[in-house]
Amino acid sequence: MAVVSKIEYGLNKATSAYARQGYIEAKMRAIADLDDANRRVLYHLAFTEGPQYRMGSLLITGMTENELRKMEEKWKLKPGDVYDASYPVSFHEELIRQKRTKLSSLSTKPDQTKQTVDVVFTF
Repeated sequence: MAVVSKIEYGLNKATSAYARQGYIEAKMRAIADLDDANRRVLYHLAFTEGPQYRMGSLLITGMTENELRKMEEKWKLKPGDVYDASYPVSFHEELIRQKRTKLSSLSTKPDQTKQTVDVVFTF
């Protein structure tokens, strides 16, 4: 793996880690400073954290009332909790492993004004 690819990989992993802590707008980039005389490259990291988002609403459609209640009980992020951007996907993956889903779409709706994220599952 080339050095630049390793740096990009590391930046992506760090950005994902921040998104799990509610910083869904976090941005990181590496700026190369070339030193031709010494045949070196010095990388400066630029980082913008952005605001920390919280869980907004959970909306689930296409299920019976009983199925809906069970899904809401399993959902661990409550309104106001720090939003974990990886949770909706891992929640869905767990449903698939348990063969309990016919999910047709999963979407997230960030609200920059409220700094919340609504999660929508459509079955």
